[in-house]
Amino acid sequence: GAAEIVDRLAVRRLARTTDPAEQARLNSALSYRLINAGRYKDAAKASVKAVDLYRRLAQTDDEYKSDLAYSLDILGASLAGEGDSDKAVPIMAESFKIYNELAQDNPKAYERFLAHSLGHLGSTLSKVGKIDEALTFLARAATIQIRIDKKSDTEDIIHGNDAAELGNT
Repeated sequence: GAAEIVDRLAVRRLARTTDPAEQARLNSALSYRLINAGRYKDAAKASVKAVDLYRRLAQTDDEYKSDLAYSLDILGASLAGEGDSDKAVPIMAESFKIYNELAQDNPKAYERFLAHSLGHLGSTLSKVGKIDEALTFLARAATIQIRIDKKSDTEDIIHGNDAAELGNT
């Protein structure tokens, strides 16, 4: 299927580049596509490569921190998809920690990612029986998402983008 085609293309592209940032990007994109195809084990392998590369890149360039957080989130989701939620929790917690720091510095750019990360972490915590912790993270994710949605609705009205003005009533 489509995942096999993407897999083959990624392997070819990875063979043609020595740039660590490009290798990380390709592995991250591949892992995302593989997880969506339900190929959790393959997604985890690509995610591990992306995480390793982004971790090295982020040590010298903060611009890669969000990519590292994203790759950690995909790795955690891959492991949880394989049924290894215990191993996924600390990985997702690291993703959350990075997104939390980024959102404190730039809420507009990172709050949506923080909410997503909180949701993944909360869901995975519930799978390992940590219900109280899970509910705390899920409630925070919901609070952030509601705030984002309210801001978005307000901005749409202020900028004249509501459905009535667009003739979509």
